[in-house]
Amino acid sequence: MPRPVQQPHPEIRIAASQHDTYAAIGELGYPLFSAVRASPLSELAHHTEAYRAAYAAAGHPGKPRAYLQVPIYVGATREAALADAEAGMMRFSTYRPDLIRGPMNYETVLREKAIAGTPEMVVARLKQLRDEAHLAGVSAEINPGSLLSHEQVMESLRLYIQEVMPHFK
Repeated sequence: MPRPVQQPHPEIRIAASQHDTYAAIGELGYPLFSAVRASPLSELAHHTEAYRAAYAAAGHPGKPRAYLQVPIYVGATREAALADAEAGMMRFSTYRPDLIRGPMNYETVLREKAIAGTPEMVVARLKQLRDEAHLAGVSAEINPGSLLSHEQVMESLRLYIQEVMPHFK
């Protein structure tokens, strides 16, 4: 295995998708990466609690660090953001039938699998998830479903960087 060039080397994060995996990663003492492909956002706090409890029980120093990877689309208006993101978010959320639990309409996708809206809406949702699941950070998937134009991706990214991210520094 090649040695990392960057010193210090980047932090290793381990992804989890099932409840017992969250606890196992906490036991090992690694930072956690939770993606919404396999488990809904409504279960995130429950899963990260298992991670934090196992981390503490194992006696690891410092605080456990849980990160969320989630599709995010930011638009100038609520209507535009929701309309622009719908096709890609639906594709992202339904491409693996084995991971779908029950009917998957756009309302469910926005509640359980993705975040879309104005900068204010995205900030509010991210703060809610951060507070409920004790998140250390978020990795945004900026073109879920790969159906957005380059211009849409760049505008969403601009809004995310300029109007969302400053709320989390």
